[in-house]
Amino acid sequence: VFPSLPQKPKTAAAASRPVSQLEFREIAEMETFEVAGLKVRALPLEHGGDCTCLGFDFGQADRVVYLSDLSRIPDHTMAVIMERPISLLVLDTLHVDRDVPSHIGMPTAVAIARRVGATRTVLVGLSHTLGDHDAVNELLRAELSSGLDIQLAHDGLLVP
Repeated sequence: VFPSLPQKPKTAAAASRPVSQLEFREIAEMETFEVAGLKVRALPLEHGGDCTCLGFDFGQADRVVYLSDLSRIPDHTMAVIMERPISLLVLDTLHVDRDVPSHIGMPTAVAIARRVGATRTVLVGLSHTLGDHDAVNELLRAELSSGLDIQLAHDGLLVP
């Protein structure tokens, strides 16, 4: 779509212009790589059928596990997730009441959050059909989470 993005600038003048450029790199499952000095481990997830996507695990003292666009967490990935405490779990949730073939819903997300025992969980990937944000957060706290620190993400959310 944008053929200029993955190309290196051909001249010094072109390199000095503020034009986006991407360097594509294939990431293997369970590979640890570095981004701006931060070590990140790629976690394989199922995204419906035979499609694999990657979640990410990073941070030492404050560990963050980011799991988006998933329908299932393979056992070997869950074993890695459970290796040590998680400060923040960022987790896919498309619908309030059900899973679909390529995404988990809120009941599954809450079960995963409970199982991994993260200090805090933020739900992302929300469908526009989810309902009123505050009402869904109230449902989450009152009926589904049983004391977990879990909430829907929103634009501008800051995580201390």
